[in-house]
Amino acid sequence: VIDFAAEKTRLEKVISKLDDEHGKIEKKLANKGFLEKAPQKVVDEQRERQIKITQDLVKQKEALDRLASF
Repeated sequence: VIDFAAEKTRLEKVISKLDDEHGKIEKKLANKGFLEKAPQKVVDEQRERQIKITQDLVKQKEALDRLASF
């Protein structure tokens, strides 16, 4: 048995957390000082995290949309 209200709340929290994290990484990658001073490996890791978070956001939002159809 699924508690739809609880699942919706959980998904909204996850989406909010991912949005916040995505925004922080986006700011970091837009900062020229960071890009110039950070080792390339660190910059690449941040870009990879950004891609993964974007993919996770899409999945979570799709799950929330599916849940809303019930």
